[in-house]
Amino acid sequence: MAAYHLIRLFAVTIVYMDFASYKTKLMNVGEIDYDSVIEKANMVGYGVKERKLKPNSIEELSRRFGACRVDAIKFYYTNWTFFQICLPKENEHRSRVEYFTEIVHPYASRNLPPDDWIHNVLKLTFDLDDQTVDDCISKLKKQLGKELIPTVYVNGIPNVSKVYYYFKGKSDNVTFQPIDTSGVVVGGYELTFYGNASKIGSIVFTVPNAEITLHRGNATYIIKIDRLGGISLEIHLPPFGKIPKSEYKSVFKEMFAKLGLPQGVLDEVEFGYNPTIW
Repeated sequence: MAAYHLIRLFAVTIVYMDFASYKTKLMNVGEIDYDSVIEKANMVGYGVKERKLKPNSIEELSRRFGACRVDAIKFYYTNWTFFQICLPKENEHRSRVEYFTEIVHPYASRNLPPDDWIHNVLKLTFDLDDQTVDDCISKLKKQLGKELIPTVYVNGIPNVSKVYYYFKGKSDNVTFQPIDTSGVVVGGYELTFYGNASKIGSIVFTVPNAEITLHRGNATYIIKIDRLGGISLEIHLPPFGKIPKSEYKSVFKEMFAKLGLPQGVLDEVEFGYNPTIW
């Protein structure tokens, strides 16, 4: 009987969570007054869910992008072989060091960059003594051939400023792009530094972002927006529900007008449709 009730509860939960959706890919509408958009959304009564960040960025990045949070640092040995160092989450004190390469798993020690290169990366990034660095390299090698992504943890927080200026000093070109591969999440960006057309390193960071929602009928209209003008749009409906394109574009144009966002971008944007999340 208990098993029956658990199965029934699970089935009801699945039905309750299910919905149809329209979604756009991530786009950028150019320079916006993010704070004004949030203020206007609150004034007209839209739902506003802001993603609060605890900034850990350096002054130069903050001046350019606003109060942002650095999430990860990448050191490239080649364009396709690199170490990614993920900063601790809030209330954590360990950083995650991950190794990636184009070599098909399982990795072998011969696929690793030289020990002295890895040693220099860890010494530059963390305040570690030589023995601790050597221990990290040894632990990493023991995972080769066993783990899909060889990973070690380091007690400490990367010196983001030191790494940033190291990349800047070594590079002759820098690119800037959103990082979300799904094309719908806003707020994530990556600065990639190049020297002689080869990647040196990159810094992955998040800028302030928010979800602005309007409930109309059985539809929920969602604008995901970040401080740098990154935007994606969604509509949630009951499973298999649909809305005419003219109707949902009209609603978003109304929202954009009230928020002070450029309505013209909505003329060309395309929405993908999924009748259910399952």
